[in-house]
Amino acid sequence: MGSRSLSTKISYLVLFFSFFIVLSSNSSASTIYSHGDKISLEVYYESLCPDSTSFFVNYLGKLFEDEELISILDLKLIPYGNARIGPNNTITCQHGQFECLLNTIEACAINIWPDVDKQFPFSYCIEALADEHKAPEWESCFKKLGLDPKPVLDCYRSGDGKEVTQLLGMHCWNYDMPRKQMSCGLLIHLCHG
Repeated sequence: MGSRSLSTKISYLVLFFSFFIVLSSNSSASTIYSHGDKISLEVYYESLCPDSTSFFVNYLGKLFEDEELISILDLKLIPYGNARIGPNNTITCQHGQFECLLNTIEACAINIWPDVDKQFPFSYCIEALADEHKAPEWESCFKKLGLDPKPVLDCYRSGDGKEVTQLLGMHCWNYDMPRKQMSCGLLIHLCHG
């Protein structure tokens, strides 16, 4: 089972990088993809999963280095992964309650800042800190990026964040993918719609 999981991860990475290399090696991504629809890229992840943080830091961030490439993508971040909704709508996360807090903070940011150019740097900052084993310093991302923390923290403290996280969870669990094959919930879903 372990090697199947590894081969599944490798398959997703190969698919992702093939897509990335083809578009970024061409002088113009828009010449390849010019009919107006964006390519949907959904990334399901967990804030403290080592595979997720590594993917964010080492690969996903590279999309934003190519403005033309990112302009043809509809990137959706889904910070939920293998969390579970239990009795009384309690959320349990694979890597503990601190991961639930960070997933909810990122869900609030995504909800408050619908523009991926604003939400991605914030999520990237949190994931980079987690990758460096400095996740408890996550609040420094607001200052580092010049973002007002109040709306995100209000969302978290009011309970709205829990609601947003549960909606992401329903989206995640409705995706037709055998859950046992997921490594920490990192799943890249590429589809053209």
